[in-house]
Amino acid sequence: MTDTRPGRLASVRIAAAGARGAAGRFPGALGAALVTATVLIVAIHQRETSELLLRVASVAALGVAWLFALELMAERARVRGTISLAIHAVGVLALAGYYWATRGDTTITYATRTAQLALAVHLLCAFAAFVGRGEPNGFWQFNQRLFVRFFESVLWGGVLFAGLSIALWSLKTLFEIRIPPEVFGDLAIVSQFVVQTWRFLAVVPRPLGELEHDPTYPNGLRVFTQYLLVPLALLYGAILYAYVVRILVFWSWPAGLVGWLISGASIFGMMTLLFLYPARDRPEARWVRTYGRWFYPAMLPLLAVLFVALAFRVRQYGLTERRYLLGALGAWLVVVAAYYVVTRSRSLVMIPVSLCAVALITSFGPWGAYRVSERSQQRRLVRLLERNGLLVAGKATPASGPVAWTAQKEISRRLDYLLEHHGASAVAPWFAPAPPPGTITARGRPDPRPASLMSQLNLTYVSPWETAATRHYTRDRDHEALDVRGYDRLVEIPLPGIMAFTIDGVAYSSRLDIATATLHIARGSETLIAVPFEGLLTALATHSGTMTPGRLMTLHAEERGVRVKVLVRNLTIHRSGDGRPETVYGSALLCLSLR
Repeated sequence: MTDTRPGRLASVRIAAAGARGAAGRFPGALGAALVTATVLIVAIHQRETSELLLRVASVAALGVAWLFALELMAERARVRGTISLAIHAVGVLALAGYYWATRGDTTITYATRTAQLALAVHLLCAFAAFVGRGEPNGFWQFNQRLFVRFFESVLWGGVLFAGLSIALWSLKTLFEIRIPPEVFGDLAIVSQFVVQTWRFLAVVPRPLGELEHDPTYPNGLRVFTQYLLVPLALLYGAILYAYVVRILVFWSWPAGLVGWLISGASIFGMMTLLFLYPARDRPEARWVRTYGRWFYPAMLPLLAVLFVALAFRVRQYGLTERRYLLGALGAWLVVVAAYYVVTRSRSLVMIPVSLCAVALITSFGPWGAYRVSERSQQRRLVRLLERNGLLVAGKATPASGPVAWTAQKEISRRLDYLLEHHGASAVAPWFAPAPPPGTITARGRPDPRPASLMSQLNLTYVSPWETAATRHYTRDRDHEALDVRGYDRLVEIPLPGIMAFTIDGVAYSSRLDIATATLHIARGSETLIAVPFEGLLTALATHSGTMTPGRLMTLHAEERGVRVKVLVRNLTIHRSGDGRPETVYGSALLCLSLR
């Protein structure tokens, strides 16, 4: 009998060798992935999400690509031993420095800045081993292989997670084994940050210097680009040019979203050109050279529209991080397009190098997206306060008379933005006492600080989606359990719709009559009790803010042995010109006691 064990175990040995090779070749990147996974697993097993753990996990996740790029540079420079350890130490210290510098930032800016730096370090991975070496084909081969193998690794991680999840679900269902829900979260984290990363690192091509002489152009990638990506790029360009014609014919301002569409379509077209790079010199692919020759000149008119649309939005609402970054991206696209039009260069490395530089330069400093946007919105807030007599000796002061609703909404929006994106320090120069700092883990709930500052001004906070006639109110639960003592039944009801339900087989219903502002509770066709809503609607007309105290959103009634408590959860009210409610919709919890 033939021993087939070596053959059967060959694939296992190969996989183990690849895993060991990845750990030896990229210990920093793999270590950062393991730290990220460990911290996230600890976080999801805690009762309350830890802000500290989330911040450590985000910095460690940033370190995966950052340390991978440093290790690629070290490998290409053939450095080992002490110098390699020094490079890793510098990389870890840079991550620690970023953590320390942003430790007090609980605003949304932290997530935006981290995402921006993540883009920069991923771009660094693309060119770290090739910049300044004059190896355009090696650069292309390296990145196309990383692109393909990244998706292969995602597939590996996804299949592993799905397979193990189904296995655990089967054990739970068939053998009644208790499996905590957190286990599935653990599986997802390990699959994504450990298995997927490890597999990706194991298939990074080597030796890097030989890729320049590799003429391979995967047929699948060629067909995918030629028959899918190029037609889509042409379609996007045609749509955007049709929109430009519409602007010229009707002489209308471009929509705000068009800037992002133009930048997205331009980047998509550039990616298509990168995928077509090896086909440029092939005799049968003359259309590729034509496409490459006219793509960049065709971008320039669209980029002009981008800047017109951006200028219009900035004039209306001032600068924000999104508008600043859109402008920086548009400027980068203009420079890249002009560079390729003027020089006819075929260099590919210039694209990720220059975009990486833009991402880094705009992420910090007084010239960066965050400080410039903060100053712009602070100036708008000060002008609004001065224009409405709400700023005396440089400090915000309560309104002494009526303030237009549109001004109240504008002030609310400025406060929303500054507190959410830049924290309490952004408004502290004008408000005393300054509002408390926010927390990363509290972002799931509406921020009460803008409404509190508006109350200091004797104004009503207006949420972004409200109009002069429409207001929205949400019950402030504040994590407190609902008090249902003394009641037998609890039913969720829509407002103002009809809700039918049964109690012990008997049919009941609830209906809110807007005309009389009354909630009717009926058994069959007989009205048991009528709950007046007029007092609530009147009180809400003068309430400041969206989050509404539970006591204000609670109604009581008792009649003919029937006791009712209505816990209104949310309510949207549209009022007519004289302030009378025209439409009301929302939801409530109905507590009933039938004697």
